[in-house]
Amino acid sequence: MAKLSSFVKWFVMEFYPSRRVGRAVLLEEKLIPRLEEGEITFFTPWGPRYSYLERGTTIKPSDKEWLTLDYLSKSMEEIKSHAEWRKVHWIFLAADLYGTKINGLPEEAVREYFMSLQEAINEIIPQAEFQYWSEYGSIAMPYRASMSELIDSGFCQLDTDLLKRAQTTASKMQRNSDPTEYLMERAIEAMVIEEMYQPIKLSCVERYKDDKVDLGLPRLYIVPEELTAPWM
Repeated sequence: MAKLSSFVKWFVMEFYPSRRVGRAVLLEEKLIPRLEEGEITFFTPWGPRYSYLERGTTIKPSDKEWLTLDYLSKSMEEIKSHAEWRKVHWIFLAADLYGTKINGLPEEAVREYFMSLQEAINEIIPQAEFQYWSEYGSIAMPYRASMSELIDSGFCQLDTDLLKRAQTTASKMQRNSDPTEYLMERAIEAMVIEEMYQPIKLSCVERYKDDKVDLGLPRLYIVPEELTAPWM
């Protein structure tokens, strides 16, 4: 490995070990080289609020979402304070289609929740960029077509354990969603985001929930267990 900069040494030897809740993914292959770049892009996908009937669609300062964003904000500020001359970007991706198209949530509830999330991000992490997965429709279309063809032809098969886990999650949420469609969409998202931004994913869920479906995305896990999947 080439000689590391002082920033990357700090990140690998001090910052991440003090916060990690899971092993980093593709650390040497992709993550470290991207930290050495002049511009670093972090990527955080965010799910819809499935319990909107009980919790509503507005995020309040006492909610788990707000606390998670605050934790992430403090962590990012520390990263930026050590990043020297590098520019740091951060993209939050609202997983709106996972709520409406895959899990059948009302479009209005999903829209209201993500509008509230954007307002919270603007207040807590004003420098972050907020996007919707549905905005990538035309870009994701050829990936969806290719993935469907590969699966239909039998050339590509989804992992059996992943399918079982996705089905279990859908059952717990009392949703009649198709686990195959969900896993395909996760893989497509990973391919699109990787190709467009070459980011470092800063995940809000446990590592095992990203394994395999995130394909070649380098990933970090610093969110404490009590703050993971704040939208659930």
